[in-house]
Amino acid sequence: MKNRIIPTLFALNKKEFDKKLVKLSFLHELHIDLMDGKFVDNKSVNIKSINKISEYKDIDFQIHLMVEKPEQYFDEIKKYSNIKTVFLHIESFFHSSDLESCINKYKDSGFKVGFVLNPDTNIKEIIMYLNEIDSIMLMSVYPGAEGQKFIINVLDKARELRKYGFLSDIQIDGGISDKTIVASKLAGLNVFCVGSYVSRGDDVKEKYERLFELIR
Repeated sequence: MKNRIIPTLFALNKKEFDKKLVKLSFLHELHIDLMDGKFVDNKSVNIKSINKISEYKDIDFQIHLMVEKPEQYFDEIKKYSNIKTVFLHIESFFHSSDLESCINKYKDSGFKVGFVLNPDTNIKEIIMYLNEIDSIMLMSVYPGAEGQKFIINVLDKARELRKYGFLSDIQIDGGISDKTIVASKLAGLNVFCVGSYVSRGDDVKEKYERLFELIR
């Protein structure tokens, strides 16, 4: 498994999104947070307003659907050839049949599919799906806002997943900084989603390189 750092495009409107996209465009992977104001309190830039990503063919994008009905975003997401991975919240689904249908819909169109677990969600909720998904993302903050404190006991979930034999990417999102990234790596995580630590300020490249040095 390769260690990777993927900065997050967390934006409440198109202007903020486009500005952050330009700022982070020197990278080869970026993570887009999409929020509907229902699944989480905040509402982000909407799916139609991320159209500027089509200009960045050399960047692979992940999209994190913090929404009530992720299947309804399929047609818009499919328009972007550089969105490679779709992250679905297990908590968005009330019936396993709906979850299975959504997984298949995205995978059948060539997307990689990852599951997201909120801090209070037990990994037992996804054990039966480990052979169907490409990656898992653990939320180390409650989704919907930047700058929250890192919830360290979430790292226990990564250790459990590795004990279950999950060998694909385990990603973490929320509160990742130079103070939390090493402990996350030691717990078995290998992909680190970084928001405000990297994107705030003008020293973006310097902060990115600082984090990468810590996980080499």
